[in-house]
Order: sequence, then C-alpha cells, then structure tokens
Amino acid sequence: MGKKRVYVAGRVVELMNSRKIVFPDDGITRGDVVDYYRRLASMILPHLQDRPLVLEFFPDGLDYPSIWQKEITDDFPEWIMRVSVPLGRQTVVECVCDEPATLIWLVDQGSITFYPWLSRIDLPNHPDRLIFDLEPPGDRFDLLVSAARELRDFLEQFNLSVYAMSTGTHGLYVVVPLDCSEAFDSVNEFANDVVRVIASENPDLVTIEPQRELRGERVFIDTSRNAYGQMMIAPYSVRAVPGAPVARPVFWRELDDPSFNPKLYGMKNVSYWLDPRSDPWSGMVRRARSLREPKQSIGGILAHTR
Repeated sequence: MGKKRVYVAGRVVELMNSRKIVFPDDGITRGDVVDYYRRLASMILPHLQDRPLVLEFFPDGLDYPSIWQKEITDDFPEWIMRVSVPLGRQTVVECVCDEPATLIWLVDQGSITFYPWLSRIDLPNHPDRLIFDLEPPGDRFDLLVSAARELRDFLEQFNLSVYAMSTGTHGLYVVVPLDCSEAFDSVNEFANDVVRVIASENPDLVTIEPQRELRGERVFIDTSRNAYGQMMIAPYSVRAVPGAPVARPVFWRELDDPSFNPKLYGMKNVSYWLDPRSDPWSGMVRRARSLREPKQSIGGILAHTR
C-alpha cells in the first residue's frame, strides 16, 4: 500500500499507507494528507504541543466507520510523547503530539482531524482557551457571523481578546485565550453566563436550546467544550468530510465579506489560501487574560437582566 521511509525533523518515519484512498469522492490518498500536514506542521503543532490528544482514526477511509481512541496503545512508537491524565476513576495514558514526526505517524495510521484538550499537561484542569461553538440554522452562515460579532463585542467589553475560526464545515469557533488562573468549572460558568446574556439581548438571533428542532432560525451557541477532558478541533486540521475542508483561523475582517465561504478553504487548494506570514491567531498566547474581573462584571449584568 505504498510503503516508504521519510525523514521528519530528525526522525525516520515508516509510512505504510501512502497510496490508500482516504477521500473517495475527491481521489485524495493518505499520502496527500501526509503531504498537507508536513507542509503545515509549523502552524498546527503550536496548537497540539503539551496537550493531551483525543484520536480519531479512519483506517479504511471515509466510506468506513472511524475509531475513536483516548488511550495510547502498545503499537505506538516509543519516541511518541505520552501523558497520564485522570479521567473519572481511571488514569488514562494519552498521546501528546509535540513534534512533526508524531503528527506524520498519526496521519499515516489514519488520523485526519486532530482534537487537543483545551488545557495543557502541566495544568490539566485549568484551560488556556475558552471556546464558544456556534452552529447556524441550516446553511445560514450570515446569521452565524452576526451572532459571532455580538459575542465578540460583548466579550471585548471585559478587555478580553477574541478570535475566530471556521470549523471547515458549517460552524464557527469564537475563542478567548486565558491565563490558566481559573479551573474548568469556573470557566464553564462564565461561558454559560455570557451566552445567557447574548441570548436574552438577541432572542431572534441566538438560542441556548440544545434540541435542534426547537431552535427555529436561530444560532445555537454551545459551551459544553469548556469542561475537563473535552477537546476542540485543532486549527488547520483537515475535516473528515467530502471535499477535505480545513478548520481555518480567520480574521474578523474576512467575516465582513458577504462572499466568504468556509468550504472554499480546503486541503487541495492550500496554496490558494495559506499565508504563513499572516496567521489570524498570531500573538494569541501573549493576550491571555484572567476571568476574575469579567466574572465579577457579568454577575452585575445578569442581575439587571432578571
């Protein structure tokens, strides 16, 4: 199935599945996916390093069921970094993708999309990212952008930096970098309070209703990712859907363009949209903030909305 050796940042990686078709409708092979991640390793790795990683493998391509895997198995190379994390009453040994060779080996094994935790291995219960996961009604990306702007404007009142990422399919992430001073429960409480305010001020645009059939033509803002052991779609990950779209960080000004279409940014046309010198999330770590004062402020806002 296309066995070959490649040298990746000082390591030799045995590729066993380069010719296997992964995206049947698009003729994309495992080797094509490997080439994409080798090209973007320097951009995606900062979002994977020092984080537990939940793995999803497609050993036989998109036409067959995927396999989800939290715990690392004995067939992983010894040089791949591991971390022990408490999950419930158990301790699980998870993979950490801290170097290009690990990234490429995982892709050759069947990984397509990467799912890191929102926290790092040194402080697993203290996230350094707060995520709002926005889901539009149908294909109404215009409503999604409107809701994202409302969310951004509200969060910026608290001197928080706010970033956006197209998930590559229908959704949009709104992301706030944090300084790890708050535990997940506290962060999730703040996220829920924010969405309650946004929904009360924009009842025709935003909903917190989890049942899709009850949302109507409103954008659902999901805060459930802000919990211990939950994960996000890593920036620049290929999505495991036909067309191989990419989860791509975006500048807010891009969302102001009515012709913006997240499905146009895919693995196959990476040369069209990639500019390594212009990363919308550049400097995110330096802009991390505490939620201590925002939590105090939103308490007062909620008191006036009741």
